[in-house]
Amino acid sequence: MKLKSVVKYLIKKYVIDPLNNVKLRRRLVLSSIVINIFLVLIIAVWVDRAAYNQMLSQGSYSLSQSFNQSLSYIRSRLENTINLSDVIIYNTYLNSLINKEYTDIINVSSDARSLRLLIRSFEDNNGIDHARLYLDDSLSYTYDGKNIFPISRLENQEILEELFSQKKLKLFVGSNHLEDDAAYAEKVLSMFRIMYSTNDYKKIAFVLRLDLSKEEFVNILSDTNPTSDSLSFILDQDYTLIASSGSLSDSLEEKEIQREMLSLEDSRLSDIVIDRRKYMILKSGIDLTDWTMITLVPYSSFFIDFKDTTRMIIIVSLLIILISLGLFSLISYTITRRLLVLCQYIKDAETGELLFIDAPVYRDEIGILYQNYNDMIGRIKKLLKENYNMGRDLKSAEYKALQSQINPHFLYNTLDMISWFSIQGKTNEVNDIVYFLARFYKISLSGGKDVITIEEELKHTDCYVAIQKYRFANKILYVKDIDPDILPYSIPKITIQPLVENAILHGILEKEGGNGILEIKGRLEEGIIHIMVIDNGRGMEDGCTVLNGSAVLQEASESEARGSHYGLQNIVLRLKLLYGTEYGLSIESAPGEGTIIHIHIPAVKPSEQKE
Repeated sequence: MKLKSVVKYLIKKYVIDPLNNVKLRRRLVLSSIVINIFLVLIIAVWVDRAAYNQMLSQGSYSLSQSFNQSLSYIRSRLENTINLSDVIIYNTYLNSLINKEYTDIINVSSDARSLRLLIRSFEDNNGIDHARLYLDDSLSYTYDGKNIFPISRLENQEILEELFSQKKLKLFVGSNHLEDDAAYAEKVLSMFRIMYSTNDYKKIAFVLRLDLSKEEFVNILSDTNPTSDSLSFILDQDYTLIASSGSLSDSLEEKEIQREMLSLEDSRLSDIVIDRRKYMILKSGIDLTDWTMITLVPYSSFFIDFKDTTRMIIIVSLLIILISLGLFSLISYTITRRLLVLCQYIKDAETGELLFIDAPVYRDEIGILYQNYNDMIGRIKKLLKENYNMGRDLKSAEYKALQSQINPHFLYNTLDMISWFSIQGKTNEVNDIVYFLARFYKISLSGGKDVITIEEELKHTDCYVAIQKYRFANKILYVKDIDPDILPYSIPKITIQPLVENAILHGILEKEGGNGILEIKGRLEEGIIHIMVIDNGRGMEDGCTVLNGSAVLQEASESEARGSHYGLQNIVLRLKLLYGTEYGLSIESAPGEGTIIHIHIPAVKPSEQKE
């Protein structure tokens, strides 16, 4: 149990934990590489062994076929030679000439010439390099030193002894058994055959020798070699080399190695090691002779083709690994890419950017995650919208409550002014003020709407300024420069009027002299409406300020929001709720130089406005 626990601990620490810290795509690719290499190695080794065994099998078959073909050619050539010798041996004319008794020299010369012509005729078109007859010394009249020789030349040689001792009528020998000069003897293989006298079967009538070209046998051995580095050769029973397809090494000329090769079973593939090199060997005796044919094929010759096969297996294995790696990389990319997309959307959601995944939703596990994420975002957006609507309703209630406070205050001041004008008998002024006041409250009510057109908002402001000009004895010069194109667009009700009120009460009237210019400008630029409320009053200490963020709103004190004038922060809040945080107010001001308040809102028609 302790060993098992240790193994689990080591696997977890050095395999599982490191892999868990690797990115999923790399882990998938790494796993595919390991699995593919493992599988490809197993298959490659199996194919390699199978190919090796197949090549050995094919090599063995090729060796057997080539060997048997060579052996068949050689046997056929020797049989043809024997058949040709039969024609000579049993030729009646030849035997009659040899056994004939002569009475005059003329017949002797004529028969000798006929005998030579007969022997030479067998050299033509019969594959015989040279034909010879060895005759009794009493027939010396026939000797020509080329085709006919005295039999005494063979008495001191081993040929006759071997023929007699083994009671053979024919014998195939190599160059080492020939009495000829070494240069000629090296080029031929010979067959000797004895013919006994028809009158005395114990007496040799003649010995026939037929010389065969050794090159013919060398070509047979060379042409049927199974591989380029194979070696085929023929040995006699005395380990003498008869013919070879190539030169024998010093090791092959050693009698011990030759004896070992000759001791192997005929026509059966065997293995032999010579000079630390392994060979496949096949040997067989050649019928009609005491010769043995041997073929040696180095195992390395099989590996020449096998190396190409092995190289091809390696190349194919590498291609399989690379192709599978590419496929696994593609598959892992399709998996991890979608997961990375999901992670990015989740990361964006953490920062407050709630977006639906705009991608095909498939039916696999990742597709289920996509679907669940989109459902979750949908529920969150729904909750946020509900909270937003609740907050906006709350602010609307606060706004309406504040408006209900403002209206009585303004109404009180205006009614007080009307009372004084009535006392003073200024009936025309009273009529105008009552008219402007009625118009002012009519627009303020607007049928309960919170959003009206800019044209209506400006009329609302005009009424307010007209009443204030009566109140402050025309100390205010009111100027408007409005692009007519912006008049049909919407704006929150009571947006410009509070800014005008601040400009009059806290700007113009508080400066020295208590009079000044109030100007309203408006234009449309690239879908954005810019409205400016400009005064040349006493200015502000704060300089330039942008009032469009929640931080400014939070800094507004409760007393300021509920004071005697309509607070700037309340306007900013309504603009922010209706249009977004990128819209709102900005202020340019300097002490003694006046103030410019900029209103930035999108160009939206009332019918398009979402309240």
